Amino acid sequence: MLRRLFLIIVLLLTASISALAQYQKIQGSVEQGGNTVSTQGVSSTTKGQKSFPSSTVTVYTAGTLNLATIYSDSAGTAKANPFTADSSGYWFFYGAPGNFDVKFSGTGISSPWTQGDYRINATVSSSSAL
Repeated sequence: MLRRLFLIIVLLLTASISALAQYQKIQGSVEQGGNTVSTQGVSSTTKGQKSFPSSTVTVYTAGTLNLATIYSDSAGTAKANPFTADSSGYWFFYGAPGNFDVKFSGTGISSPWTQGDYRINATVSSSSAL
């Protein structure tokens, strides 16, 4: 009897913990390669990676122009969409399972671009696996 009660308590705690972390994180930096490098005002034929701090990040449901519902943490605190990358170009959001396209535009970006098909997989909680 005591062993059975202990097992029930462990299962309930496991189910509660999985419910707390229901959203997963996607993150990156707003960067684009193929940019001309200049040193002391002189352009080079060398191409390099360029960061775009404080640019606008827009998240869509993959393959559509529908704004995705996104969150600022794993508990589900709402996050504006679009939002602004930080001063180093870092961006992140949390989302429910699905596929997302992320568009970068704004500050310093002459031609906005979209990186497609970021994926959040569904997780199986230990309580549903029993």
